[in-house]
Amino acid sequence: MIDLLFKNGHLIDPASGIDRVCNLGIRDGKSLGAVTGVSAQAQNTIDASGYYIFPGLVDFHTHIYTGNNALALHPDLLLSSGVTCAVDAGSAGRSNFEDFYNGVVKPSMIRVYSYLNIRNEGMPIGENAKVRLPSRQDTRGLSLLMERYPDQIKGLKVYMGEETLGTLGLHLLEETIRIADDLACPVVVHASNPPSTESSLCGLLRKGDVMCHCYHGKGRSILHADGKIEEGVLAARKRGVLFDCSNGFTNYNHSVARQAIQQGFFPDIISTDITSVVYNKEGYCRSLPQLMSKYLDYGMTLSEVVRCTTETPAKQLGIFGHYGTLAEGAAGDVTICKLVRAAPVYLDNCQQEMTGTQLLIPVMTVLNGKIVYRYGEF
Repeated sequence: MIDLLFKNGHLIDPASGIDRVCNLGIRDGKSLGAVTGVSAQAQNTIDASGYYIFPGLVDFHTHIYTGNNALALHPDLLLSSGVTCAVDAGSAGRSNFEDFYNGVVKPSMIRVYSYLNIRNEGMPIGENAKVRLPSRQDTRGLSLLMERYPDQIKGLKVYMGEETLGTLGLHLLEETIRIADDLACPVVVHASNPPSTESSLCGLLRKGDVMCHCYHGKGRSILHADGKIEEGVLAARKRGVLFDCSNGFTNYNHSVARQAIQQGFFPDIISTDITSVVYNKEGYCRSLPQLMSKYLDYGMTLSEVVRCTTETPAKQLGIFGHYGTLAEGAAGDVTICKLVRAAPVYLDNCQQEMTGTQLLIPVMTVLNGKIVYRYGEF
């Protein structure tokens, strides 16, 4: 007996090569994949005709440590946007990670992963934003935490904005990568308003590292003055560095994104960098499906956009197979959306507007085979 059967929905699972109308079954919290025959017996059958079915979405860049600053968003609010796995991007550091884990991660329904900030106190904010080089004691503390929480901590996060670095320049990134080599983990780099060219910064990154806010437009961007993508950025992508749009509130610029995408430089990962500042706020990055809609208008196919929010981030986190796909045996995490004609307005960090033509609207979220969000009309 199938616990949950979705009939006649358009299933898009890039990892399985599926992009067609079919049925999807869930049993014992696991996906049965595409099931044949509309007469399969099920305890709960849902007609998904006219809707898209995706693997549960993975938001690779969020700030959900509510105990650390007023910008954070409670992670379970993301369930209503189809997100079943959320990654906190460095809100917590060595000194407060266990507070984050016990106060937010453990009690939340949604699945939460973390990149640990190289800064002990976590995310740099306001007057206390200045950073310093990590000490030997810091390195040992990071190592102990990663040994204690290997399934939860997925790497290190470093903030490389010139306003926080003082005279450190690229030395902080060099030291972070040295520590990451010792810990055998990847690094996520925040590099809006970087202390060098993006080529110099990207030249330090290794295969599997992630450059977030890749379309930021603050200070030196991924573009030369002539609008061409910097050679060092292209070289980094070629050797396996991933680029995440991580849209956010102040780290995305329409002009940079448009020029880069016109040269074929699409994001590898689409994530929100969501906080309470933009959550459900008109014009800004209020949800992952809304952000996915913008990249549809930039020319990506729906399958490519889904890959950037399922398979690719799940592989980066080392959780692919269980999550990021609806292949048989994967977790029963499902996101259902309707794609409608609309004219959403998107603002960038210069308050410039871009008007879209379509919008993905989440109507149901299934977590481990259980319906946790359902839009009233669905």
